[in-house]
Amino acid sequence: MGSYIPRFVDNASKAKTLSEQKDLIAEVQSEALGEHERWERKQVNWRRAHFTFGIPAAVFSAIAGLTALSSTAGRIPAAILAILGAICAAISTFLNAEKQRSRAEQRAAAWKVLEMEARLALVEPDKDLRKRLLNLRDLYWAIRGESEEEVFKAMTKARG
Repeated sequence: MGSYIPRFVDNASKAKTLSEQKDLIAEVQSEALGEHERWERKQVNWRRAHFTFGIPAAVFSAIAGLTALSSTAGRIPAAILAILGAICAAISTFLNAEKQRSRAEQRAAAWKVLEMEARLALVEPDKDLRKRLLNLRDLYWAIRGESEEEVFKAMTKARG
């Protein structure tokens, strides 16, 4: 994740005027949109990895089994296919691509919620824009963290 900290994180509690608060909320929206797109790309890449290793593992294993059962002359090709299938299955298991894809999908959704909440804060008249800004900052930090429970709590707080 690096050490990049957006300006709105440090300045959320310092913003006094309505204009400053709106500028910071616009930054939240922009940051969230960028992160949403980044996590969407990750999701697609993990899905590709899942199929790239999962399908060949199944195909190699099936062909190896059929080849081994059909004749004794095909034992060496069957063994090679079985080894290739095992390698693909091991890589797929090691990468845990489906779990990574699911995590990326959840993060993309959380970033989209942050972006939508920021957009709503900008278009809805609200007496306490500063409070909404602070809630958006908290949601930002929760999404940056690892705990799905914290993300859920912050999303609930941001909506309230």
